[in-house]
Amino acid sequence: MDHSTVLQVIEGACRDLQDPSQHVVAEKTLQEFRSSPQPYDACKYILENSKDTAAQFQAVTALRDASIREWDTVLNGETRFALIQYLMSMCVQDRADMSAVVIRQLGACAGTLMKRIWGDLNSNDKESILGQIAQITSEQQSSPIAKCRAVELMVAVIVEFNPETAGEMGLPWEYHYQCKNDLEKNFLPKILNWALACAQSTHKLAVLGQDMGLCSASLSLLSALLAWDSSQNENRMRRKDINMQVRPPESWREALLGQPGSAWPLEFLNDLVSAFCGSSALRESPIMFTFLQLTNNLALMQGAIFLDEGRRASLGLGPSSMSSSVGHIRHLLKLCLPILMQLEGNIAAISSYVSANRDLVSGMCRIFALVATTHPLKKFAEALMEDNIDLPDGNVMLINLGSITNAMVYDVQRGNDACEECLELLVEMWTEYSSDFDLHGHLGPLYEQFCQCTSSVFNALKDKELFEVSRDVYSDEQDYEGDEEAYSDSLFSGLAAIGRSSCQYSIPALIESFETSIHHLQESVSNGSDPSVPLEKICWLLRMISFVLADSGDGETPQVPQNLIDTILRHNLRENAVTKVSSAMLMFGMDVKGAIESGIASSRLVEELCKALGRWSETYLLPDCKDAAPGLDWTEFVFSSNKEGTPIVNLFCELALLSLPKYPGDRALHLAICHNLLKPLVKYKGLRTVVSQCSAWNNLIHLYVSESTEMKLLDAEVHFEIANLICTCYSTSTDNQAMQYIRDLVAWHGNKLISSASMKKDAFNRPENISYTVNALSGFRGAARCSSSTCHEIIMLGMSQCFPAILQILKQSKEHRNIYNTILDLAADIVEYHSAFLNDSSSMHLFTWAIEIIQVHSSDKINFSIKSAGLVGDHFEDECEALVSLIRLLTQITGAETCRHEDIVAAVLTGIQAIIPLLTVEHLKLPPLRQSFFHLLAYMMEVYASHVAKLPPDSFISFLQAIAFGLKVEDDSETSSAVFEAVAAFSKFSLSSRLHGDVAGMSENILIEGKHALVFLYDIILARIVFEDAGVGSIDLASEPVLYIMAHDAAFYSEYIRHKALHAVQNQQSQEQISSACDDLKSCVLQNASVDRNARQRFLPVFRSCIIKIRRVVRTQ
Repeated sequence: MDHSTVLQVIEGACRDLQDPSQHVVAEKTLQEFRSSPQPYDACKYILENSKDTAAQFQAVTALRDASIREWDTVLNGETRFALIQYLMSMCVQDRADMSAVVIRQLGACAGTLMKRIWGDLNSNDKESILGQIAQITSEQQSSPIAKCRAVELMVAVIVEFNPETAGEMGLPWEYHYQCKNDLEKNFLPKILNWALACAQSTHKLAVLGQDMGLCSASLSLLSALLAWDSSQNENRMRRKDINMQVRPPESWREALLGQPGSAWPLEFLNDLVSAFCGSSALRESPIMFTFLQLTNNLALMQGAIFLDEGRRASLGLGPSSMSSSVGHIRHLLKLCLPILMQLEGNIAAISSYVSANRDLVSGMCRIFALVATTHPLKKFAEALMEDNIDLPDGNVMLINLGSITNAMVYDVQRGNDACEECLELLVEMWTEYSSDFDLHGHLGPLYEQFCQCTSSVFNALKDKELFEVSRDVYSDEQDYEGDEEAYSDSLFSGLAAIGRSSCQYSIPALIESFETSIHHLQESVSNGSDPSVPLEKICWLLRMISFVLADSGDGETPQVPQNLIDTILRHNLRENAVTKVSSAMLMFGMDVKGAIESGIASSRLVEELCKALGRWSETYLLPDCKDAAPGLDWTEFVFSSNKEGTPIVNLFCELALLSLPKYPGDRALHLAICHNLLKPLVKYKGLRTVVSQCSAWNNLIHLYVSESTEMKLLDAEVHFEIANLICTCYSTSTDNQAMQYIRDLVAWHGNKLISSASMKKDAFNRPENISYTVNALSGFRGAARCSSSTCHEIIMLGMSQCFPAILQILKQSKEHRNIYNTILDLAADIVEYHSAFLNDSSSMHLFTWAIEIIQVHSSDKINFSIKSAGLVGDHFEDECEALVSLIRLLTQITGAETCRHEDIVAAVLTGIQAIIPLLTVEHLKLPPLRQSFFHLLAYMMEVYASHVAKLPPDSFISFLQAIAFGLKVEDDSETSSAVFEAVAAFSKFSLSSRLHGDVAGMSENILIEGKHALVFLYDIILARIVFEDAGVGSIDLASEPVLYIMAHDAAFYSEYIRHKALHAVQNQQSQEQISSACDDLKSCVLQNASVDRNARQRFLPVFRSCIIKIRRVVRTQ
């Protein structure tokens, strides 16, 4: 087919892509074109003659794919270099019929091939290629478009050579980092100076809008250079964070931080700022985007590139006002403040101004936010306080920032969304700085003004949120869609940080708003008007108060926030704002308790109160809180000799006692009572004694086991939580009464289960009895999750008596998945929390019961596993959930380290043999199930390989076939790691057995799909790493198992891979390359026959290199 015909076919296929009826055929045509051998001339013809952008794009893509694919087999040094030169020339051509998309694709392709050839070039060749690009911008005959595209081509090169943004080309990461380090060390400083020179020489034209895009391209190049990853760690993962750090190499210091006017573009950026404000056309030009992108990178810049004047002098460097991070921040302030100062005192016109300059104003606000996340408060404060005639006094600048923020708050509150993004960025700045651990020490003389500003901002934001709460009471619309709870927590956490920084001002304002809203609520109740608005305001304020007073404490013991302690200590306040607002919240709790008794309290209000009091109690009811600061000692109200309980603990328990029966069916409220209100009281040992002596707590227990109608309506999860709370409260007590409470609780739930098990089918299937059973099982689970040496025996005795009943319930609950899966979770919980305390006979009894559960599930009588891959839906999800629970059960058995290993192995292997036949391909597509299953197999193979090897033939084959399936799973690092570790463990055990002559029971002669076990696994590993998986990670994972396998017989296994690879190629050169790689592999195995740690480390790079070489040859064919 001649080139003109190819052009017509490709253009036609690109058109047909838009036609649904022709899409599949067109896509196949384009794929065939991209995979066709040596399409270079046809691609060039299309690029030079087609006017169709889509066809040009396909030509560039086909050219790139073919170049990478045929680099070692078709292209030689001369043709490679010529191809790069062609691409470079196409990139800089001034052609009206070639779109920007195609130009960018050409640049990316040129950058990729330039990087691919980089390792084969000497320094002169490299200098020549890069010099050609730079020379275009200085040649008089070059058009402005050509100059602009030359800079854009350099951007593409930088992007490709940066490992953070590099494209895939089938090469090891070592090569990427070698190219990156060479470019960084030998060429980037020159490129940086060139980029700065291009920007400086064109900024005057850019201000007039006459630079033809060259200044914008130069700024993009500077941004790409600043985003360069100068770290030397080749093995780390790619960064995922959006606000990534910018750490230029130290060698760039003088170019970036020299005197203004010599290299730094900040001066002309000020000109651009002025131009943006006066020209709507310029604001809409590409230079706006590139300008803001560059300023973002400047704001993120940090690291060793900054030096103070003393350090510069010691290095023989001249003075520079921007050499330190403080000086750098001041120059950014000089850039931003003139724009933002336009907003101060201009509230009436703020919307129109921001609307007209939205990108610019938000860009300046983003600089403040990025500086706050990059530089500590101490540096920012030093920048504010440094004497400089170009900027106002530090206190004045803080006042300006505060008033600008408040103006935006007011504007957003009025319903104008122009300032919304800007406000979010400024609030982010205030939040970041307010979270500093030593505000007074780092702010120095600016501390008082900072507190006044944050207090003003906090109050403005508080009033705005309360206004929106009032507005939304009667509105069904929601401004935020998605994870509302996470969004809300993030909002409150940010506001709380700002409020704490000025707690001496902000908390009194909170108290005033809180008391005012309470008064309005009381007025509404007394005069019969709608109380919704004050009610919602109180709910919001309760949450805000709890966030200001306490952190969530996730993952650690909550502590009083440091800024609150510092303020109290600094002013030596015993009657402080923290104490006052805590007292106000507790007193309101007393009022709500009375309202619940009267039947007039809103369940939503009670729920928010429980959450707020719970968050507060997690921090302030701890015994060591009294040492934090004067006035925070609430323990005197808790640890008293009053046997009737203490006011605070009694309040919490009475709220729970009243609310659980008063609001039947309100699951959210009931869980808030358990999670937030009661859990902190039993979480710490010191409080449990106080709680157990509280009459309201004891009344709550009696109410729970009273079989009252209200208690029957509790959700299953609430039963779980209450049972767990009761057992936890008494878990460290040896008091007979405490043990009796646990005994009665377990017996109460156990009797309900025995009763359920004795029901006939019709009675069992009634909804009320199903709920009855689920609640009993959930309560059992809650009790089972409490494990301590004092209560374990009582819990296990009561539960073991119910084992037969639970099995019976399992058998008759086939159609009730909530019962079925709760039983499976219960069994796993019992093993997890109680196996550590069991003796041999008890563990055997527990394990036997667990295996009976698995066998019941797998039996034909009630097995409803999915045998058809096409059956999906609720039943399939239920079955997957059941399988996850069963695998968790077996996994927990493996962790019963105090039990006999023989019992553990027997139970787990029996369970695995029962589960494997139930699993289908559809099941193993689900990551949680797949990962837990293969982790279990890997653990058993690593720890108990000798037992696995002696399994009966059918079970042994099933076990290895399951691992083989896992070896074929790609794009799941957890599964891959587990199955390769499993193969390594089995191969290591096999090798050790051979060396010691202990091969009895090794199933050596068992054939799996016609191959011996090791050959079977080896074949699947080779298929993946050579023919299927494109990544290098799987090669590294396969290194250890392959070494152990090849150590059995290096000659046989090296010949095996040679034969498998040679079968896929035809030409002699390729066959010689494969044979050479296999010989290297064999030699390396023989040299590292010891297979110790050092041997494995030596084998890895050789193995990786050989497989990549074989893979490249095979895949080219």
